[in-house]
Amino acid sequence: MKNILSILILLCMNSIVIAQKPAIVNTKTRFISNPKGFVYIPTGMFTDSSNNHTRISAFFLGETEVSNKQYQAFLNDLKAQGRDADYELAKPQNQKWKNFDAQMIDTYQSKEEFPVVNISKQAALLYCQGLTEKENAKNQDMVVHFRLPSKAEWQYATRGITSVTKKDDLKGIYKSKKILVDYRTEPNKYGLFFMCGNVAEMVSDENIAIGGHWQNDVKDLNIYNTIENAASPLVGFRVLMSYVGNVR
Repeated sequence: MKNILSILILLCMNSIVIAQKPAIVNTKTRFISNPKGFVYIPTGMFTDSSNNHTRISAFFLGETEVSNKQYQAFLNDLKAQGRDADYELAKPQNQKWKNFDAQMIDTYQSKEEFPVVNISKQAALLYCQGLTEKENAKNQDMVVHFRLPSKAEWQYATRGITSVTKKDDLKGIYKSKKILVDYRTEPNKYGLFFMCGNVAEMVSDENIAIGGHWQNDVKDLNIYNTIENAASPLVGFRVLMSYVGNVR
């Protein structure tokens, strides 16, 4: 009788443990292939010019800088949504061309495949926020996030290409000071274009733009060249996308 009672007590205790065991939640997520206009940058270690080591988590990065065409679509969305204050903040400050090429004040934005310039960092962040909201509204089961890359992420994505070569110079690509968002140069090993030159690019963690710009001499077109980040014809930006997961 005593043995039977002990067995019953053990069974009761086991049933309590089983009842308290949390339900298994299905956390399965699915990865996505390279979204259009972006390339995959794998996880790895980055060593900067001061020999500091940083582990970089995988992300997607825009093949080129954000173009006038892409940015205009964002401005149109702000207008359609009645977000007048955000529209005023985001629109390019075209008068900045005055000290560079006054003809561009009225014509630059019509050049759809040129990188958007003359916008503030706050405007670039607003663009990233808008893109995040727009993409997640289209894919409600998949959460993605768009932002500016950090300085370390940006330099890591150059894949060892630290400067423009003499070969590039001889092609006349930079002597002609073209600032197109297109594929007239060879991409780096990840498939990114114009990481050196074209326009300097904003980063998230410092108030700088990096990589050199179309007014630089070839010797200054490298991934360590920085200028102050301000609305300017010399500065644009490139977008980083990270995959957050499946919300269900």
